[in-house]
Amino acid sequence: MSEGVPRALYVPKWPLGGHSHGSWHNAVDLRGNAIGEELGDEAGRDVVRGNEESECAVVRMRCQARSPGAGIRKSGVNRLQFESMDHENIRSGLERIRAQIYRGDESEIWIWVIQDRLACAQRPLRDNPNFGGGPGRRPPPLPPEARPFLEAWVDRVIQGGFRSVISLLEVAQLERHYIRGGINLHSQGLLGYYRHRGLKVQSVPCTDYQRPSDRQMHKIQEAFLRLPRPALLHCSAGIDRTSPVAAFLSGQENSK
Repeated sequence: MSEGVPRALYVPKWPLGGHSHGSWHNAVDLRGNAIGEELGDEAGRDVVRGNEESECAVVRMRCQARSPGAGIRKSGVNRLQFESMDHENIRSGLERIRAQIYRGDESEIWIWVIQDRLACAQRPLRDNPNFGGGPGRRPPPLPPEARPFLEAWVDRVIQGGFRSVISLLEVAQLERHYIRGGINLHSQGLLGYYRHRGLKVQSVPCTDYQRPSDRQMHKIQEAFLRLPRPALLHCSAGIDRTSPVAAFLSGQENSK
């Protein structure tokens, strides 16, 4: 750590777009003792990650001490839970993929948050320009001619090795986009089609444009721990609901 820069954690920037960030997590773990010694039980501190020479960024980390005894390392230092450490990186990665899809580039449709265990995406065809998608637009219900595109999207998910899907879409969103337009996927819409294709599914409807509640976060965590992995997590655009949930799940894994 450089002199004169207190409470700094120097690690490489986490790569997005499907690359492993295990080294990023390991670096956090290795530095965790030093941070714990310095911050103790204080919460809500901003931790500086990186420096200008390593393309650094400031990441707000929520530092919490666990229940007595449960959060103590062998060294006697409080273990920290970085509940939202990846939020901005996850959000920016999904926004990048969103812009690519709208330009017609679907080379990436998900990003890994916990390598080989949890990835995030948009809902199928959310920003596909052929069907009225795009940032700032409210796409219409998917028409029958969208079905081959949606089937191909699910093919990619299955070929990518995913075994389950966690949906944060509201019930009304599922009905509007995957039933009302006549795409005729399945009698139970998108989630029924996922199950028909052999994927395990957990639906935890969360209000659009809002961060899910703590109760919803823990319900999603329970589903993630129960479902076969890798799991794919999505809401609609992947921004307001998926990003904080993914950050929470990543932080819980990192705190173990």
